[in-house]
Amino acid sequence: MQLRGLDQSAQPIGVRPSAAQDGPGALQALYRALTEHDPFRIAVVDMQMPGMDGAALARAINADDTLTETRLVLMTSLGQRGDAKRMEQIGFAGYLTKPTRHHELKAALSLALTERDGAPFTRPHRHAPHGP
Repeated sequence: MQLRGLDQSAQPIGVRPSAAQDGPGALQALYRALTEHDPFRIAVVDMQMPGMDGAALARAINADDTLTETRLVLMTSLGQRGDAKRMEQIGFAGYLTKPTRHHELKAALSLALTERDGAPFTRPHRHAPHGP
């Protein structure tokens, strides 16, 4: 699922959602939005998708200079310790494990949209913190 620019009248959390069936379809939607001069500000990406997984999609998005303004948030049902750091290195601005609560999604979207290069990466997920 990708989310276009925020619109306070659209949804309770202020987004206009759009969905794609797979990674290649998501790329097509991102390019189409660019040509319509209404680019996606954020994309919520599922890790397990047909055609390409979320990490491959993120790499494709980050490799294209025309799409680098789209912030990426990953959702996965198979999260493990260390995944958030690995996903940050791939280019995700947020990481959530399913099931995700409404307030967690809202916080992740807000943080992903406000953080920029050089700002600390925030991992809004429910994994237990790493201990010594």
